[in-house]
Amino acid sequence: MLPHRRLGNRLLTGLLRFMARAPISDGQSGFRTSGRSFVRPLCYLRRVAPAVWRELNPAETVSRTASAQPGNP
Repeated sequence: MLPHRRLGNRLLTGLLRFMARAPISDGQSGFRTSGRSFVRPLCYLRRVAPAVWRELNPAETVSRTASAQPGNP
């Protein structure tokens, strides 16, 4: 694995470990024998990280949505 990919793997696994509050050793364990990745890192993170957060914290999402409704303080 190239050094910048290894660093990215470690950083993303650390972020995933933090968000999941679980001991994850390799959150990026996709296997590919050849070809180019279709993932664009910034676009991917911008879309996936909030989705993971919402899945792991459904009560926060519901309370924020309810408080944002018209007529709620």
